[in-house]
Amino acid sequence: MRKALTVIAVATIVAAVIPATSAQDNFDCGQEITESVKLSSSLSNCDEDGLIVGAGGITIDLGGNTIDGGGDDGAGILNEEGHKDVVIRNGVISGFDVGVLVGSSKTTANTIEDLEITDNGVAISIDGSSGNEIVDNEVSGNSDGIEITGDENLLEKNEIFDESPAISIEGDENEVTKNEIDYATAKEVGSAIVVEGDENFVDDNEILAGETGIEVGGDENLVEGNELEGGAGDGIFVEGDSNDVLDNEIEGYDHVGILLDDGAGNLIGSNEVEENGDEGILVEADETRIEGNKADDNGSHGIDVDADDVRIIDNEADDNGFDGPKGFGILATGEGVEGSDNDADGNANPKECDPAALCE
Repeated sequence: MRKALTVIAVATIVAAVIPATSAQDNFDCGQEITESVKLSSSLSNCDEDGLIVGAGGITIDLGGNTIDGGGDDGAGILNEEGHKDVVIRNGVISGFDVGVLVGSSKTTANTIEDLEITDNGVAISIDGSSGNEIVDNEVSGNSDGIEITGDENLLEKNEIFDESPAISIEGDENEVTKNEIDYATAKEVGSAIVVEGDENFVDDNEILAGETGIEVGGDENLVEGNELEGGAGDGIFVEGDSNDVLDNEIEGYDHVGILLDDGAGNLIGSNEVEENGDEGILVEADETRIEGNKADDNGSHGIDVDADDVRIIDNEADDNGFDGPKGFGILATGEGVEGSDNDADGNANPKECDPAALCE
């Protein structure tokens, strides 16, 4: 008997600690939510905001239902008063200026997951907020995809279709990982992923078609393990200092596979860059290390270096340069360039490498 009473007492305590989630039919547009809720019906034709977050530590579960805007105003779900640890999940948001808006530097650690966000101006906007997680959402038909200003945010396993840009970030120490970004065709729509800031991670994403795949500006960023195919611009565009571009696969872009435009002390390593319209790898930043890359079947030079004090080591550059002036496997025109153990065969220019010592 005592054991049974103990179990009942513990259960009562646990029930008191865990916040209840209420199911409710009669939500109104613009209603402030101050406790965890699960919608049991949709909310339609909102002139301004759909639901407004009014407390921290709550969950707004759409229950598979839809929050629908009547025009282009407001946000489907709005959290701009500094409420932390809010979860927004499981439903459809459509027809607003912004699908989900999280604002204020005081608003941290929100989770936005399992939503279908379509036909809004901006799908998700994180404005000045840090430490949020945007996971497993489907984003399509919006004017812009996911826009973030803030630090230490995570964007993971989102599926994004025909948004330009799909992901835009301004801030430091954010991670963009395992997202799938698809465009219907290769076309001029801007970059799929745009990152401005320092120490950000862009890794293991898949990008198909569109224009430029990944654009990064800043220092000490890592672009690693991404797969990019068939865009109308450059595959990966980077400018800044001490950035690493590693283990990416870039194929079939109209222009350059990897373009390092400015900065110093960067590393381009172990990438596969094939069948791009112009150079496979073009480096215009000093003190770069180019090591262990495979740059084959590109329209211009396999690796083209117009910068000083660059190290070119253990790269393969075959069958390049047949779509214009006869291209080299490796061409380096800067001062202080050194290299060894590179392999270049079957390129349009029979010299293969210039200077020739790079491939001896």
